[in-house]
Amino acid sequence: MDEQSIINDTRDHTSFKTITFSGFKKNQVINAVFKSIESKKIEQACHWTTECILSGYSDILLEKIILFSSKVIHLNNPKLPEYILRKTRVYYNQVKLLDTKSKDKLLLLRNSQMIRNLFFDMITTLFTSSKTKKYDKYPKINELEDFNYTNMKKRLCSGMNILPDHIIKFNDPEDIRIIINEIFTMCKNKHFGYDRCCYWILWLLKWENLHKKKEIPWNIDYREIKEVNEKYRCNIIWVIWTIIKEEVKIRDDKNITQQINSLYTLYTDNFTPNKRTTRLPLIFNAIGYLTHTIDFNKPVRGNFKLFIQVQINVNKMFASKKKNEVSKKKEIQKKLTKKEDINIEIVQDKITIFNEIDKIV
Repeated sequence: MDEQSIINDTRDHTSFKTITFSGFKKNQVINAVFKSIESKKIEQACHWTTECILSGYSDILLEKIILFSSKVIHLNNPKLPEYILRKTRVYYNQVKLLDTKSKDKLLLLRNSQMIRNLFFDMITTLFTSSKTKKYDKYPKINELEDFNYTNMKKRLCSGMNILPDHIIKFNDPEDIRIIINEIFTMCKNKHFGYDRCCYWILWLLKWENLHKKKEIPWNIDYREIKEVNEKYRCNIIWVIWTIIKEEVKIRDDKNITQQINSLYTLYTDNFTPNKRTTRLPLIFNAIGYLTHTIDFNKPVRGNFKLFIQVQINVNKMFASKKKNEVSKKKEIQKKLTKKEDINIEIVQDKITIFNEIDKIV
Protein backbone atom coordinates (compact mmCIF):
# COMPACT_ATOMS: atom_id res chain seq x y z
CA MET A 1 0.00 0.00 0.00
CA ASP A 2 1.45 3.36 -1.01
CA GLU A 3 1.92 6.17 1.51
CA GLN A 4 -0.56 8.41 -0.29
CA SER A 5 -3.47 6.10 0.53
CA ILE A 6 -2.54 5.32 4.16
CA ILE A 7 -4.87 7.12 6.55
CA ASN A 8 -3.30 8.69 9.65
CA ASP A 9 -6.11 9.98 11.83
CA THR A 10 -6.02 10.39 15.62
CA ARG A 11 -9.76 10.36 16.30
CA ASP A 12 -11.23 7.40 18.20
CA HIS A 13 -14.54 5.60 17.62
CA THR A 14 -16.51 8.10 19.72
CA SER A 15 -15.88 10.75 17.06
CA PHE A 16 -17.85 8.72 14.52
CA LYS A 17 -21.03 7.87 16.45
CA THR A 18 -23.19 10.15 14.33
CA ILE A 19 -20.75 11.96 12.02
CA THR A 20 -18.48 10.24 9.50
CA PHE A 21 -14.78 10.65 8.73
CA SER A 22 -15.46 13.53 6.33
CA GLY A 23 -18.28 15.13 8.31
CA PHE A 24 -21.38 13.55 6.81
CA LYS A 25 -24.31 12.13 8.75
CA LYS A 26 -23.74 8.46 9.53
CA ASN A 27 -27.13 7.10 8.51
CA GLN A 28 -27.19 9.10 5.28
CA VAL A 29 -23.81 7.73 4.23
CA ILE A 30 -24.76 4.10 4.89
CA ASN A 31 -28.04 4.52 3.01
CA ALA A 32 -26.25 6.31 0.17
CA VAL A 33 -24.15 3.19 -0.54
CA PHE A 34 -27.22 1.17 -1.46
CA LYS A 35 -29.10 4.01 -3.14
CA SER A 36 -26.08 4.41 -5.40
CA ILE A 37 -26.11 0.69 -6.22
CA GLU A 38 -29.81 0.74 -7.10
CA SER A 39 -29.45 3.92 -9.17
CA LYS A 40 -26.52 2.34 -11.06
CA LYS A 41 -23.84 4.78 -9.87
CA ILE A 42 -20.79 2.63 -9.14
CA GLU A 43 -18.50 5.60 -8.55
CA GLN A 44 -20.71 7.00 -5.82
CA ALA A 45 -21.29 3.55 -4.30
CA CYS A 46 -17.51 3.10 -3.95
CA HIS A 47 -17.10 6.63 -2.61
CA TRP A 48 -19.61 6.09 0.21
CA THR A 49 -18.21 2.63 0.91
CA THR A 50 -14.82 4.26 1.46
CA GLU A 51 -16.44 6.72 3.86
CA CYS A 52 -17.99 3.83 5.83
CA ILE A 53 -14.69 1.95 6.16
CA LEU A 54 -12.84 5.11 7.23
CA SER A 55 -15.48 5.78 9.89
CA GLY A 56 -15.32 2.30 11.42
CA TYR A 57 -18.73 1.21 10.12
CA SER A 58 -17.52 -1.98 8.45
CA ASP A 59 -19.61 -4.25 10.72
CA ILE A 60 -22.75 -2.25 9.97
CA LEU A 61 -21.96 -2.10 6.26
CA LEU A 62 -21.43 -5.86 6.09
CA GLU A 63 -24.79 -6.53 7.76
CA LYS A 64 -26.48 -4.18 5.29
CA ILE A 65 -24.77 -5.91 2.37
CA ILE A 66 -26.06 -9.29 3.58
CA LEU A 67 -29.61 -7.96 3.92
CA PHE A 68 -29.50 -6.16 0.56
CA SER A 69 -28.31 -9.30 -1.19
CA SER A 70 -31.32 -11.28 0.05
CA LYS A 71 -33.97 -8.57 0.00
CA VAL A 72 -33.23 -6.79 -3.28
CA ILE A 73 -31.16 -9.19 -5.40
CA HIS A 74 -32.52 -12.48 -4.06
CA LEU A 75 -32.83 -15.15 -6.79
CA ASN A 76 -31.66 -12.77 -9.52
CA ASN A 77 -28.15 -13.93 -8.59
CA PRO A 78 -28.61 -17.58 -7.50
CA LYS A 79 -25.07 -18.17 -6.22
CA LEU A 80 -24.87 -14.93 -4.24
CA PRO A 81 -25.46 -16.36 -0.71
CA GLU A 82 -22.46 -18.69 -0.95
CA TYR A 83 -20.34 -15.82 -2.30
CA ILE A 84 -21.42 -13.45 0.50
CA LEU A 85 -20.72 -16.10 3.13
CA ARG A 86 -17.18 -16.61 1.82
CA LYS A 87 -16.56 -12.87 1.96
CA THR A 88 -17.90 -12.59 5.51
CA ARG A 89 -15.54 -15.37 6.59
CA VAL A 90 -12.59 -13.45 5.14
CA TYR A 91 -13.79 -10.31 6.92
CA TYR A 92 -14.14 -11.94 10.34
CA ASN A 93 -10.75 -13.61 9.99
CA GLN A 94 -9.19 -10.21 9.33
CA VAL A 95 -10.93 -8.75 12.39
CA LYS A 96 -9.61 -11.61 14.55
CA LEU A 97 -6.07 -10.88 13.38
CA LEU A 98 -6.25 -7.50 15.09
CA ASP A 99 -6.09 -9.34 18.42
CA THR A 100 -7.47 -6.40 20.37
CA LYS A 101 -10.55 -5.76 22.49
CA SER A 102 -10.31 -2.05 21.84
CA LYS A 103 -13.47 -0.38 20.59
CA ASP A 104 -11.27 1.35 18.04
CA LYS A 105 -10.28 -1.90 16.34
CA LEU A 106 -12.63 -1.40 13.39
CA LEU A 107 -10.85 1.87 12.66
CA LEU A 108 -7.64 -0.10 12.21
CA LEU A 109 -9.23 -1.90 9.27
CA ARG A 110 -9.17 1.29 7.20
CA ASN A 111 -5.52 0.64 6.29
CA SER A 112 -6.00 -3.05 5.54
CA GLN A 113 -5.62 -3.68 1.83
CA MET A 114 -7.55 -6.92 2.25
CA ILE A 115 -10.54 -5.14 3.79
CA ARG A 116 -10.55 -2.37 1.21
CA ASN A 117 -10.53 -4.79 -1.71
CA LEU A 118 -13.04 -7.08 0.01
CA PHE A 119 -15.72 -4.42 0.39
CA PHE A 120 -15.18 -2.99 -3.08
CA ASP A 121 -15.49 -6.55 -4.40
CA MET A 122 -18.84 -7.06 -2.66
CA ILE A 123 -20.19 -3.66 -3.67
CA THR A 124 -19.25 -4.26 -7.31
CA THR A 125 -20.89 -7.70 -7.23
CA LEU A 126 -24.12 -6.24 -5.82
CA PHE A 127 -23.94 -3.48 -8.42
CA THR A 128 -23.57 -5.87 -11.37
CA SER A 129 -26.19 -8.34 -10.09
CA SER A 130 -29.53 -8.31 -11.86
CA LYS A 131 -32.38 -6.71 -9.91
CA THR A 132 -35.02 -7.27 -12.55
CA LYS A 133 -37.45 -9.34 -10.51
CA LYS A 134 -38.41 -7.89 -7.13
CA TYR A 135 -38.97 -10.07 -4.09
CA ASP A 136 -39.04 -7.36 -1.41
CA LYS A 137 -42.79 -6.69 -1.24
CA TYR A 138 -43.96 -8.58 1.82
CA PRO A 139 -47.59 -8.93 2.92
CA LYS A 140 -48.80 -6.89 5.88
CA ILE A 141 -50.71 -8.73 8.57
CA ASN A 142 -53.94 -7.15 9.77
CA GLU A 143 -54.92 -8.30 13.26
CA LEU A 144 -58.65 -7.94 12.68
CA GLU A 145 -58.83 -9.70 9.32
CA ASP A 146 -55.94 -12.15 9.26
CA PHE A 147 -56.63 -13.69 12.67
CA ASN A 148 -60.31 -14.17 11.91
CA TYR A 149 -60.97 -17.92 11.93
CA THR A 150 -63.13 -17.87 8.79
CA ASN A 151 -60.52 -15.92 6.84
CA MET A 152 -57.81 -18.24 8.07
CA LYS A 153 -59.66 -21.32 6.83
CA LYS A 154 -60.01 -19.74 3.38
CA ARG A 155 -56.27 -19.11 3.14
CA LEU A 156 -55.13 -22.55 4.29
CA CYS A 157 -54.35 -24.78 1.32
CA SER A 158 -52.95 -27.93 2.88
CA GLY A 159 -55.56 -30.68 2.89
CA MET A 160 -53.61 -33.06 5.11
CA ASN A 161 -50.88 -33.15 7.71
CA ILE A 162 -47.51 -34.00 6.10
CA LEU A 163 -45.36 -32.57 8.88
CA PRO A 164 -42.71 -35.01 10.19
CA ASP A 165 -43.27 -35.87 13.86
CA HIS A 166 -39.95 -34.47 15.09
CA ILE A 167 -40.68 -30.91 13.92
CA ILE A 168 -43.14 -30.00 16.68
CA LYS A 169 -41.94 -30.62 20.23
CA PHE A 170 -44.01 -31.60 23.26
CA ASN A 171 -44.05 -28.16 24.90
CA ASP A 172 -44.64 -26.14 21.74
CA PRO A 173 -47.96 -24.26 21.51
CA GLU A 174 -50.47 -26.56 19.85
CA ASP A 175 -51.74 -23.80 17.56
CA ILE A 176 -48.49 -23.64 15.59
CA ARG A 177 -48.89 -27.15 14.18
CA ILE A 178 -51.41 -26.21 11.47
CA ILE A 179 -49.42 -23.15 10.37
CA ILE A 180 -46.07 -24.93 10.32
CA ASN A 181 -47.65 -27.74 8.31
CA GLU A 182 -49.00 -25.14 5.88
CA ILE A 183 -45.56 -23.55 5.44
CA PHE A 184 -43.97 -26.97 4.96
CA THR A 185 -46.60 -27.83 2.34
CA MET A 186 -46.20 -24.52 0.50
CA CYS A 187 -42.40 -24.99 0.37
CA LYS A 188 -43.14 -27.68 -2.21
CA ASN A 189 -45.35 -25.47 -4.37
CA LYS A 190 -43.65 -23.73 -7.32
CA HIS A 191 -46.76 -21.83 -8.45
CA PHE A 192 -47.74 -19.69 -5.46
CA GLY A 193 -45.77 -21.31 -2.63
CA TYR A 194 -43.34 -18.43 -2.13
CA ASP A 195 -45.98 -15.79 -1.41
CA ARG A 196 -47.96 -18.15 0.83
CA CYS A 197 -44.86 -19.13 2.83
CA CYS A 198 -43.91 -15.48 3.36
CA TYR A 199 -47.46 -14.71 4.45
CA TRP A 200 -47.71 -17.51 7.01
CA ILE A 201 -44.24 -16.81 8.44
CA LEU A 202 -45.20 -13.18 9.03
CA TRP A 203 -48.59 -14.32 10.34
CA LEU A 204 -46.89 -16.61 12.86
CA LEU A 205 -44.55 -13.89 14.13
CA LYS A 206 -47.45 -11.47 14.48
CA TRP A 207 -49.47 -14.13 16.31
CA GLU A 208 -46.62 -14.58 18.76
CA ASN A 209 -46.35 -10.81 19.32
CA LEU A 210 -50.07 -10.62 19.93
CA HIS A 211 -49.82 -13.19 22.73
CA LYS A 212 -46.89 -11.38 24.32
CA LYS A 213 -48.72 -8.07 24.12
CA LYS A 214 -51.68 -9.60 25.95
CA GLU A 215 -49.31 -11.44 28.32
CA ILE A 216 -50.73 -14.81 27.28
CA PRO A 217 -48.23 -17.69 27.69
CA TRP A 218 -46.91 -18.78 24.31
CA ASN A 219 -43.52 -20.40 24.66
CA ILE A 220 -41.52 -22.36 22.11
CA ASP A 221 -39.63 -25.43 23.28
CA TYR A 222 -35.83 -25.50 23.33
CA ARG A 223 -34.08 -26.41 20.06
CA GLU A 224 -30.52 -27.67 19.76
CA ILE A 225 -29.28 -24.82 17.59
CA LYS A 226 -25.55 -25.00 18.20
CA GLU A 227 -24.80 -21.93 16.10
CA VAL A 228 -26.48 -19.54 18.55
CA ASN A 229 -26.25 -18.77 22.24
CA GLU A 230 -28.27 -21.17 24.44
CA LYS A 231 -30.49 -18.39 25.76
CA TYR A 232 -31.73 -17.70 22.22
CA ARG A 233 -32.70 -21.27 21.34
CA CYS A 234 -36.35 -21.13 22.42
CA ASN A 235 -37.63 -19.23 19.43
CA ILE A 236 -40.25 -19.86 16.75
CA ILE A 237 -37.73 -18.86 14.09
CA TRP A 238 -35.82 -22.13 14.60
CA VAL A 239 -38.99 -24.12 13.91
CA ILE A 240 -39.24 -22.31 10.58
CA TRP A 241 -35.59 -23.01 9.78
CA THR A 242 -36.11 -26.66 10.74
CA ILE A 243 -38.83 -27.19 8.14
CA ILE A 244 -36.76 -25.38 5.50
CA LYS A 245 -33.81 -27.67 6.20
CA GLU A 246 -36.14 -30.68 6.25
CA GLU A 247 -37.33 -29.82 2.74
CA VAL A 248 -33.70 -29.30 1.64
CA LYS A 249 -32.95 -32.88 2.74
CA ILE A 250 -35.87 -34.20 0.74
CA ARG A 251 -34.80 -32.31 -2.40
CA ASP A 252 -31.22 -33.55 -2.19
CA ASP A 253 -30.10 -30.88 -4.66
CA LYS A 254 -26.47 -29.81 -4.26
CA ASN A 255 -26.98 -26.26 -5.53
CA ILE A 256 -30.05 -25.59 -3.40
CA THR A 257 -28.40 -27.14 -0.34
CA GLN A 258 -25.28 -25.00 -0.76
CA GLN A 259 -27.15 -21.71 -1.05
CA ILE A 260 -29.67 -22.38 1.73
CA ASN A 261 -26.95 -23.60 4.09
CA SER A 262 -25.08 -20.37 3.35
CA LEU A 263 -28.18 -18.32 4.16
CA TYR A 264 -28.68 -20.26 7.39
CA THR A 265 -25.08 -19.60 8.46
CA LEU A 266 -25.42 -15.90 7.64
CA TYR A 267 -28.68 -15.79 9.61
CA THR A 268 -27.22 -17.44 12.71
CA ASP A 269 -23.91 -15.50 12.69
CA ASN A 270 -23.78 -13.29 15.80
CA PHE A 271 -27.52 -13.85 16.25
CA THR A 272 -29.48 -11.84 18.80
CA PRO A 273 -33.28 -11.55 19.19
CA ASN A 274 -33.09 -8.06 17.67
CA LYS A 275 -31.79 -9.58 14.43
CA ARG A 276 -34.62 -12.09 14.15
CA THR A 277 -36.88 -9.73 12.23
CA THR A 278 -34.26 -7.68 10.38
CA ARG A 279 -32.79 -10.87 8.93
CA LEU A 280 -36.13 -12.25 7.73
CA PRO A 281 -35.15 -11.55 4.08
CA LEU A 282 -32.62 -14.39 4.42
CA ILE A 283 -35.42 -16.80 5.34
CA PHE A 284 -37.55 -15.59 2.45
CA ASN A 285 -34.53 -15.95 0.18
CA ALA A 286 -34.17 -19.58 1.35
CA ILE A 287 -37.87 -20.20 0.69
CA GLY A 288 -37.33 -18.81 -2.80
CA TYR A 289 -34.86 -21.58 -3.66
CA LEU A 290 -37.50 -24.17 -2.76
CA THR A 291 -40.41 -22.55 -4.58
CA HIS A 292 -38.82 -21.47 -7.88
CA THR A 293 -37.10 -23.10 -10.82
CA ILE A 294 -33.58 -21.65 -10.81
CA ASP A 295 -30.80 -21.40 -13.37
CA PHE A 296 -27.60 -21.95 -11.38
CA ASN A 297 -25.41 -21.40 -14.44
CA LYS A 298 -25.52 -17.63 -13.99
CA PRO A 299 -22.13 -16.20 -12.92
CA VAL A 300 -21.92 -14.37 -9.59
CA ARG A 301 -20.08 -11.44 -11.16
CA GLY A 302 -21.99 -9.87 -14.02
CA ASN A 303 -19.18 -7.67 -15.36
CA PHE A 304 -15.65 -8.88 -14.69
CA LYS A 305 -14.06 -5.93 -16.49
CA LEU A 306 -15.81 -3.53 -14.14
CA PHE A 307 -14.69 -5.61 -11.17
CA ILE A 308 -11.03 -5.30 -12.27
CA GLN A 309 -11.35 -1.57 -12.92
CA VAL A 310 -12.83 -0.95 -9.47
CA GLN A 311 -10.13 -3.03 -7.76
CA ILE A 312 -7.40 -1.07 -9.55
CA ASN A 313 -8.79 2.20 -8.20
CA VAL A 314 -9.47 1.19 -4.58
CA ASN A 315 -6.55 3.08 -3.04
CA LYS A 316 -7.22 6.18 -5.14
CA MET A 317 -10.56 6.48 -3.38
CA PHE A 318 -8.86 6.36 0.02
CA ALA A 319 -6.13 8.78 -1.08
CA SER A 320 -8.82 11.29 -2.04
CA LYS A 321 -9.98 11.27 1.59
CA LYS A 322 -6.62 12.16 3.15
CA LYS A 323 -7.52 15.84 3.09
CA ASN A 324 -10.11 15.08 5.79
CA GLU A 325 -7.63 13.53 8.22
CA VAL A 326 -7.48 14.96 11.73
CA SER A 327 -4.14 14.67 13.47
CA LYS A 328 -5.05 16.64 16.60
CA LYS A 329 -8.33 16.69 18.48
CA LYS A 330 -8.45 20.49 18.52
CA GLU A 331 -8.51 20.45 14.71
CA ILE A 332 -11.73 18.45 14.51
CA GLN A 333 -14.17 21.35 14.44
CA LYS A 334 -11.91 23.28 12.09
CA LYS A 335 -11.49 20.52 9.52
CA LEU A 336 -15.01 19.08 9.46
CA THR A 337 -17.81 20.98 7.75
CA LYS A 338 -21.48 20.23 8.24
CA LYS A 339 -23.17 18.70 5.23
CA GLU A 340 -26.92 18.60 5.73
CA ASP A 341 -27.80 16.87 2.51
CA ILE A 342 -25.63 14.03 1.30
CA ASN A 343 -26.83 14.41 -2.26
CA ILE A 344 -25.46 17.95 -2.52
CA GLU A 345 -21.88 16.81 -1.93
CA ILE A 346 -20.07 15.44 -4.97
CA VAL A 347 -16.42 14.83 -4.26
CA GLN A 348 -14.31 17.15 -6.38
CA ASP A 349 -11.36 14.91 -7.00
CA LYS A 350 -13.21 11.68 -7.68
CA ILE A 351 -14.17 12.62 -11.23
CA THR A 352 -10.99 11.31 -12.78
CA ILE A 353 -10.79 8.19 -10.62
CA PHE A 354 -13.47 6.25 -12.44
CA ASN A 355 -13.73 8.05 -15.75
CA GLU A 356 -13.04 4.79 -17.56
CA ILE A 357 -15.84 2.96 -15.76
CA ASP A 358 -18.56 4.80 -17.66
CA LYS A 359 -17.03 3.58 -20.92
CA ILE A 360 -17.21 -0.02 -19.69
CA VAL A 361 -20.74 0.24 -18.31
